[in-house]
Amino acid sequence: DGSNERSAFKEINITGINKRTLSYIVAIEDNSITQLLEFYSDSVYNLLETITGECRKIAINSLDQELWYLPKDDHTLKAIDLVNQRIDFNKTINNNGNNDLFTDINIWNRKAFISTSNGELMAFNTNHSTVFNYTSIDGFPNRIFVKNNDYILSVSYTHLTLPTTPYV
Repeated sequence: DGSNERSAFKEINITGINKRTLSYIVAIEDNSITQLLEFYSDSVYNLLETITGECRKIAINSLDQELWYLPKDDHTLKAIDLVNQRIDFNKTINNNGNNDLFTDINIWNRKAFISTSNGELMAFNTNHSTVFNYTSIDGFPNRIFVKNNDYILSVSYTHLTLPTTPYV
């Protein structure tokens, strides 16, 4: 038509898949044994794993279908592949004589951030490699919070700690 236009528009259709709950995972403790059960309905469940000891906390990386298990009175960190129903990662962390080692876990950006009573804040990627490690100067991390893809905040009993080391 011989005329130049500064802008053009094209209609784009964006579609997606709605999220839905496929199952619930429950940690049941009895006589220092923890059973991890996956419930599909009220009466249909599958035993994922039986672990000796009490559970501190579990967290799920839903994108990679992986469950991270923090024990209460042990120092062995575990990651369980929920699709193949097997332990993919089993790592003993130096506990410096403290049996109650792990304090919190947070899954963010496909990484598992874990705090310990030794003052450590560490992160593992989907290959279970350590991609971040920070040791608090004073106190130990009790809770982990992630803010806007920029900061990892951990709350200790004495103060807030902001790691200055960049993470991957």
